[in-house]
Amino acid sequence: MLDEQLDTPIFPQLSHSLDDVEITYKNFSGRATDYTPEGHRTFGIVIRHEDVVNEMFRDGWRLKCIPGSGESHPDVHYLPIHLWYKRLPPYVTMKNNDGNSYLSESEIYILDELDLMYADIDIVGYHWEVNGNRGVKAVLRTLSVAVDE
Repeated sequence: MLDEQLDTPIFPQLSHSLDDVEITYKNFSGRATDYTPEGHRTFGIVIRHEDVVNEMFRDGWRLKCIPGSGESHPDVHYLPIHLWYKRLPPYVTMKNNDGNSYLSESEIYILDELDLMYADIDIVGYHWEVNGNRGVKAVLRTLSVAVDE
């Protein structure tokens, strides 16, 4: 399945740059979960601005919703992000007390264990269609995170 995905073009005209996002559902190590097989590196970003949510839905991005419990706790939208090192290796940096450092594919797993203060992210869209369903999957291009130490 992944090999088939690698033959489908990524469309850079569908891209987003988002600053100071909250990262959730971290799986930078690519461990098997209930939702992803072993080797698939993913995470989510929370999108709190309604105008951005509406724009991304309109463009076909595959946003997910966590229902809120009322006016004081509104719905929260997040976007699953995929890391495709074989096709589009992301550039990931981490800022901590020691300065900035680049995280390679073999080092990125460490983000699963760290408390992240904020993240700036650039993503590109991958158009998919399976069994009559279609959408835009978010693929990581760059990520800059600040670690709370």
